Amino acid sequence: MLEDLWPDYLEQRRVAARRGTVTQNERQWRTLIKPKYGHLPLARLTTRAIQSWVAELEPEYSANYVINTIGTLRGILDIAVTDGLMADNPCTGVKLPKRPARKLARRYLKPAEVQAVAEQLEGQNLRAFLTLVYVGLRWGELAGLDVRDVDFDRKRIRVHTSAAYLPNDEGEWEWHEGSTKTNQVRSAGYPPKLEPMLRARVGKGGGDEILFPSEGGGRWRQPAKQSGKHRVEWLE
Repeated sequence: MLEDLWPDYLEQRRVAARRGTVTQNERQWRTLIKPKYGHLPLARLTTRAIQSWVAELEPEYSANYVINTIGTLRGILDIAVTDGLMADNPCTGVKLPKRPARKLARRYLKPAEVQAVAEQLEGQNLRAFLTLVYVGLRWGELAGLDVRDVDFDRKRIRVHTSAAYLPNDEGEWEWHEGSTKTNQVRSAGYPPKLEPMLRARVGKGGGDEILFPSEGGGRWRQPAKQSGKHRVEWLE
């Protein structure tokens, strides 16, 4: 049965992939792959059957999600091929929808726009916004910063962790800390205008305290995630 291969695939993914990616794999398995094929013997998973399933998925899901779901199924079936349970992976010949082209170029704020947004913010919101802009951080990297990561002597911030709020194996949401998206540790400089704001925060806590805490004292969740939107425009 296909479901017999899932534990081995999940174990491999937990070693090789980031936690956020593993969570997506788990969701694809739980909501789509397992209900469709989990209970079936491997012989029933043919290229024709999977191609027909892709046609069923396309009206309901984005091209990217369909492609990624079949990618997860392909990975599971790769184990079957490696173990000699199948001669070939039936996903190999499946035709997938095309990924949509990026409609717009990446949007970067101009200096005047940064100033306009900054004038509307205060406190931690202002400090976080300017840190994101001038240090060049992703939100998970910002959320993962601790007080000890700020080096005032060198005017730099050490970026080595990314924090993500994701469900665990029991479906309960919690913070997961891992490496950055590029799996690299870097040291990024910050401009003089940011130093008084950072010192105001660092002066209130020890080295192991969170640099940008939530109101409850934990890691700070991305506003776009809390609002249910995928993206938030700063200039709205």
